[in-house]
Amino acid sequence: MRPILITLSAFIILVALFYAPLTAQEPTAERSIKINFETIGEGQPIVMLHGFGYDLNQMKGCMEPLFKGRTGWKRIYIDLPGMGRSTGKEWIKDSDKILEIVSSLVNKETARQKIVLVGHSYGAYIALGLFHERAAEVDGLLLINPVTIPYTQDKKIPLKTVLAKDESLLASIPPEDRKEFEQIAVIQNKQVWERFKEEILPGIRAADPVFLTNLRAKGYSFSYNIMDFRPLLDKPVLIFAGRQDFIVGYKDPVILLDSFPYGEYHVLDDAGPMLPIERPEAFNHLTGRWLDELEKNWKVLPPETEKKADEVITINAPEPKPEEKNEVERP
Repeated sequence: MRPILITLSAFIILVALFYAPLTAQEPTAERSIKINFETIGEGQPIVMLHGFGYDLNQMKGCMEPLFKGRTGWKRIYIDLPGMGRSTGKEWIKDSDKILEIVSSLVNKETARQKIVLVGHSYGAYIALGLFHERAAEVDGLLLINPVTIPYTQDKKIPLKTVLAKDESLLASIPPEDRKEFEQIAVIQNKQVWERFKEEILPGIRAADPVFLTNLRAKGYSFSYNIMDFRPLLDKPVLIFAGRQDFIVGYKDPVILLDSFPYGEYHVLDDAGPMLPIERPEAFNHLTGRWLDELEKNWKVLPPETEKKADEVITINAPEPKPEEKNEVERP
């Protein structure tokens, strides 16, 4: 009986050894994506995330002027997947995957340094996700028109109100561009149009509409309620809301202050979803003061440099399946 058991055991081991390499070589469901980003300066990393359907020009337009005369900042402007020059893939089904991709890039660019996060609307939603992942490494937050409740039916939002409208200006704008401008702007004058044309339109034109409609319809929110996970941050936090913001609203985000003992929440009148370019003086003043607070006790760091790059991020993902198309809502 014993020789039979020894022979049987040897046979089982041989079979296991024979099949082991086949198991190890089974294909994985990995996908790669090209993420476009731009860095300016050296020092404290500050990550900038734009709104839904736009690109990094939106954040550069409102933030970069604030760094004139400042040193010690490494500004990292990112095109989110399917927006700007970053590709969108069918396997990116939801905001969890967007967050995973952004987090991977941020880790590579910052080497797990302390970071400051800035986001507009949907970009602020992703920034909050990053904050929840690495709260101990976050030294400050700037949230502009932040999405806290993803879907419109659950939000407390005012009706759309156009406060200023220059008809002669609108008549001079090409019809497609005018349509985009009128859809989002509550201040429709020359000053806002000029910045919209430079900072917002490039992203709208570059975005992947099929990717965005699928993301909006099936996976715009995280798989969890972001408001259920609120770690404390005792660092400078600045939150802006527009009194006339008919997409995100100004009532829901105020609950964020419960997590930020040193946070400020400013509701600006005469401002909608494009608050930084509709109320630039107030935005620049308050954001400049926030940057001053962050810079306290800093040492002067190396002079500024500029880098443009495309990063290929490899993320585990399920096999893609066909999705239905739906309308895109911005930002």
